[in-house]
Amino acid sequence: MIVIELGAPGFDIVDFEYEATSEADLAKIDAAIATLQAPLKLFVFPEAAGCSVTEASARLIEEDDHDDHADKAQHTEFSAANVLSCTAPDAIDTITFAYFSALEHTEELEIQMVTAVGTQAFEVARDTPNLDVRGAF
Repeated sequence: MIVIELGAPGFDIVDFEYEATSEADLAKIDAAIATLQAPLKLFVFPEAAGCSVTEASARLIEEDDHDDHADKAQHTEFSAANVLSCTAPDAIDTITFAYFSALEHTEELEIQMVTAVGTQAFEVARDTPNLDVRGAF
């Protein structure tokens, strides 16, 4: 089982963080949620690993920042939780982050991977979207 949890600022996903009210902005949010609920289009595993999605959810979280101040600022964040099942996890040697192509405002992702081998942290950038994970599973 592979669990992919993602939290990202609204700007990285839809290019704004204010409360959406226009039809165009609401449509961007709906499209973003649909995109985040398709993890195998965002995080590409080798075909030999036989990965499939067993659970997928995504949502927009809106919260007011600076509650004690007169100059309140609205912040939005997208949250996604996806569970994958892979028939041959040992075949996972690389993860390609198509995420950057699908969500053009994101420049980098910080990755924390917890496996039977241990915990590892990685940073994946738009210009180097492939992560070598040989031996991690």
